[in-house]
Amino acid sequence: MPESKPEDESLDEVVSNTEPMADEGPESDDSLEPAGEQEAGGDPGDASADDATGGVPASRFKRMPKLFSRVLSTRRRQVFFAVGMIGLVVVSVVAYRWRKPIAEVVTIQEDLSDSSKFDQIIKQIVEGEETRLYLPDFAVDQKMLERLPIEMLVQEKGKAMALKAEADKEERPPGKRTNFDKPAWSDYPRIEAVLADQGVVTDEGLAVLAQLPDLEHLRLRLSPISDDGLKPLLNSDTLWLLNLPHSRLTKEGVESLVQLPKLRQLRLGSPHLGNDCSRRISKLTNLRGLHLIGVPVTDEGVKLICALPHLESLYLDDSAVTDAGWDWVFRNHPELHIHINQRHHDRDPKAHAHVNMQAGAKSAE
Repeated sequence: MPESKPEDESLDEVVSNTEPMADEGPESDDSLEPAGEQEAGGDPGDASADDATGGVPASRFKRMPKLFSRVLSTRRRQVFFAVGMIGLVVVSVVAYRWRKPIAEVVTIQEDLSDSSKFDQIIKQIVEGEETRLYLPDFAVDQKMLERLPIEMLVQEKGKAMALKAEADKEERPPGKRTNFDKPAWSDYPRIEAVLADQGVVTDEGLAVLAQLPDLEHLRLRLSPISDDGLKPLLNSDTLWLLNLPHSRLTKEGVESLVQLPKLRQLRLGSPHLGNDCSRRISKLTNLRGLHLIGVPVTDEGVKLICALPHLESLYLDDSAVTDAGWDWVFRNHPELHIHINQRHHDRDPKAHAHVNMQAGAKSAE
């Protein structure tokens, strides 16, 4: 057996010290020489070849391509493996650096407290990017409402009205078309809608909201507003939609809504309301839409409500109106859009497809 050489031995030394095995069989499949041309021993011509190569048998040169192939194949695999690992590391680093900012933003948003979210919305309003105080997914409280920039909004409203009055005084030549650009006075910061779906706004909180000079739409889903709590809101000359589905109003509170000159849409629920509130509602002659929740309106009550001169839609949940009462309604007010318990009445002349917001599908009721 030949002595083993160090691993860093050159290829020439490996070739020169490789002795053919006397009992060597057929070569393996990865040999570069055909099996039929490989011989176990030399032929007479080998002696001359040995002389020409300094005593090295010619059979050793026949083995050189195979050795080169094996060494190069090993080197190639090592190179490919190294390149692949480097590429994997580069791709991983790039992917990590690309995803890291997104992950940080998501984490920051999740870590924001309700108070911080509220302040962000107020910042958007002050900068004129938003005109709604929309609070759908966190509870509003009295401390938040007290941070509303009421004074600033009132001052901005005053400036806007002064600009509008000045613009109205401008004299224009007869027949000249006015500028269709958006007037400057309409760009001032304001809150036109307050939509609170979580948390409880108390009577004191409503007193804060009532100071908003441009309030047009108010929705307080879970707030038990009382008759006394409603009083500050009655000074509004801009409110046209009021939605208090869980209030504690009485018939006196309903009657006081007549002080809102622009009220057009009313959605109201209260455990203190009965059929006798129908007579009070009949005094709100500017109403276009009415939705009563859990109010036991009877046949006589619905007749009073339908007498409203501008009423277009009537929604009644858990009412006490009988089939005879509805027959009277459709006979005397066939133009009314009627909902009963959140669904179109079978005889509703304005029935239409409703969009299921959760399923994203339309369904005709």
